[in-house]
Amino acid sequence: LRIMAWVDAMTPYCGEEEIREIPDPEFQGVDWLAIRPRIKTAVKVVRPGPVDDAAESDDED
Repeated sequence: LRIMAWVDAMTPYCGEEEIREIPDPEFQGVDWLAIRPRIKTAVKVVRPGPVDDAAESDDED
C-alpha cells in the first residue's frame, strides 16, 4: 500500500512501468525488517476505474 502512495506521488514524473523497473532496495539490515521494502516486486493493486456510461444504458433497455 505504501508503494502505491509513492507511485501516486511519482506518476506525474514517471509512469508505473518506469517505477516498477527500479530494483528492490538492498541495504545492510534489510533482512531484519518486518516488512521488506519492494518496488519491482510490489503487489499490483487493482483500482476501480471510471464508470462506463454505455454499459449502464444497456442495462436499462
